[in-house]
Amino acid sequence: MCIIIVASEKPDFELLDKAEWDNPHGGGIAWREAGKVNFKKGIDAEDIFEIIKNTPSPHVIHFRIATVGGEVPKLTHPFPIGGGLELEGKADSVIFHNGHWGEWKQRLMESQLKAPMPQGPWSDTRAIAHLSQVYNNIEWISLFTDYYEFKGYGNKVAVMDTKRIKFFGNWVKHEGKDTIWLSHELLSKKDLKEYNRSRGIAEPYTIPHYKATGLVTNFEKNLQSFLNDKDYDDFDAYTKDKGIGGLRNK
Repeated sequence: MCIIIVASEKPDFELLDKAEWDNPHGGGIAWREAGKVNFKKGIDAEDIFEIIKNTPSPHVIHFRIATVGGEVPKLTHPFPIGGGLELEGKADSVIFHNGHWGEWKQRLMESQLKAPMPQGPWSDTRAIAHLSQVYNNIEWISLFTDYYEFKGYGNKVAVMDTKRIKFFGNWVKHEGKDTIWLSHELLSKKDLKEYNRSRGIAEPYTIPHYKATGLVTNFEKNLQSFLNDKDYDDFDAYTKDKGIGGLRNK
């Protein structure tokens, strides 16, 4: 599942890195400048972080897991209203999507009665952007986001224009902050452990963690004392009786 980050304050690199690690098929970003929505996509977390440092907030950021359309840079997000495939540009509004819209092909075919279908690769999100121009509004998006929410399948959309950011679907605060919103929780506990291992980050309450805090020295000392004491075969009982506090004793 992709992820959208809407940030009215500049997010740190760790947030971007975690989002990209979990959604590795291309990132994109949009921001307002000179009366237009600027966007760039088909880029990575480091590129996005550099853009954030040099552009005004707010920012809307997306990292993609390729489903419909495959791993194609032009199908990363955002899309300008109309569904253009530019990797960089300026627009009046752009669309980001998290989830899967199952009826997009049918709706796209129906829309050809009103407007011809542009050339190039397609995905459900590009279809949303194209249909928003065909229908001349974005409010129709709530029809499928609300339906999928009711069915228990999350679909989230963010539309950034020159004055506002419109949210569709249920969003969550990042670490309780009103200034950063996510289309879903960032990483599960299992995924966070895998991320930490991939980045060489010590997990709390592990030997690497205690080495980093200096407490492992006490643990090793207490453990060696326990091993040398022939009267005990239970480490917890030994540390309790000796009053040395086990791992946390200094």
